[in-house]
Amino acid sequence: MIHFKRPGRGTIFLLILAVIVLSLLLLDTSSDTPVVATSLHRGDGETDGGYDREAGVGARLKLPAQRPHKPVSGSPADEVGEEYSSSGSGNALTASVPLQAVLDAIASDIASSASAFDVAAARSELGLRLGDITPEGYASELRTTFREFFVSDRTSARHHDLLDTVLAHLSVLPHPSEPIPKEIYTTDLRPKDQLPEQFASWARENHGWKVLFMDDRDIDKWLDEQLPAAGAGVEMKALGGKRGVVRADLFRYLVLLLHGGVYSDTDTACVRPFDTWTINHDTHAIHPLLASLPHLLSLIPSPTFQHSPPPTPNLPADISEGDEGGQSVTLGADDGPNLIVAIEFDAPASGDDWRQGSFTRGLQVVQWTLVSKRGHPVMLDVLGRGLRQAKQLRLSEEAEAEEAEAEAAEAPAEDDAERSSGRRDLSAPDILDWTGPGVFTDAVLRYLLVRYGVHPKTLSGLVRPLRIGDVVVMPLHSFRADASEGYQGDYRAVWHG
Repeated sequence: MIHFKRPGRGTIFLLILAVIVLSLLLLDTSSDTPVVATSLHRGDGETDGGYDREAGVGARLKLPAQRPHKPVSGSPADEVGEEYSSSGSGNALTASVPLQAVLDAIASDIASSASAFDVAAARSELGLRLGDITPEGYASELRTTFREFFVSDRTSARHHDLLDTVLAHLSVLPHPSEPIPKEIYTTDLRPKDQLPEQFASWARENHGWKVLFMDDRDIDKWLDEQLPAAGAGVEMKALGGKRGVVRADLFRYLVLLLHGGVYSDTDTACVRPFDTWTINHDTHAIHPLLASLPHLLSLIPSPTFQHSPPPTPNLPADISEGDEGGQSVTLGADDGPNLIVAIEFDAPASGDDWRQGSFTRGLQVVQWTLVSKRGHPVMLDVLGRGLRQAKQLRLSEEAEAEEAEAEAAEAPAEDDAERSSGRRDLSAPDILDWTGPGVFTDAVLRYLLVRYGVHPKTLSGLVRPLRIGDVVVMPLHSFRADASEGYQGDYRAVWHG
């Protein structure tokens, strides 16, 4: 479950004020509601999760004119910038609070919840390797990854706003986003006419969607178009051939980061249409002020967010049968979750010893089927981890090869066996931890902890989909149905062979 420390006086007051604001708005439906605030604009710089912090400082939330109430003696109003005044007939009272004070209180409590998480115990019990769980450290690492692997003089102009999109997810302010593109990606060493028969269910169950198959040559061409000379393209091309599984893992994260959509391996089948996956989900009780924030922001007249929809990258021909595809789908009343994942293994609930099986984490997230909107931090995080190891291994192998050539030029041929026995062991890391479900699980759980203060075991024992902010987590077996077709329950959505 989520753990928050006892809120301070300022936070308690802000929460009470939020309740009062909403209550008064409901009671006073017959009168005009004067609200004064500045507009909120996306900032051009990399500040406050992609938003201009200064734009929010001046914004104030105002209560509508109502019967006057005297402030309680000893109120912490001065601590949070509360203003009391008399105006209009009947000495009506207007109270306002800086929006930034609300945002700061939310961020402070979430950070406190994250800092209370026992990283060492989670590593020992569940094998989790989350990394830096401070908001500042997390954002800094994402920026570093982007600059190291996604920036070059020739990077496609369509990705220039990608870092802003990623960092916008870290702001407590809600941010506009595009619906999940109606495209389903897959890759395989086999040609598309030899894919397993059950994979055709993805097109059959999701009318109007494109199913896009990309082989190694397609991926190389796509990398040249999207990230020419950028580090991500360099490392992925270097992996071609001898480490195809690692490259396929990185491709799924990369295509969802740059474009968004659904990725699923070719040994899967879609059992239920995508737009039914998250029906009747539960909603996790996140920070009370964060839950009230959309209502509080409604008090600001016409808040403005500068946002440009992401263009569609060049993609290969689809393999679906007759569907136009390429449009967008929206899940639910809002613009839907930004990330949908499923639990693969749940040792805390089952009591099984995960170390005795084929799992790398005691609470593990499925990696063969992924759903994400463009620019999600989880995808950039997992790519950064995988690409750094790929780069380190490539540089080590190149140095070893150069050293071997130098030794061969200086020594007789009969010494080859002796030289080989003395070379460094450059064995690659375990794929499951390098680019597979282990590292992907770490990236998902890290995001939920840093962004919402939600501890990993909150995801244990789910029986229905759980929405946590912009993420929906599907319960165990949702992406591991018993059969490749036929109704098997509302949440048995994907079969995996």
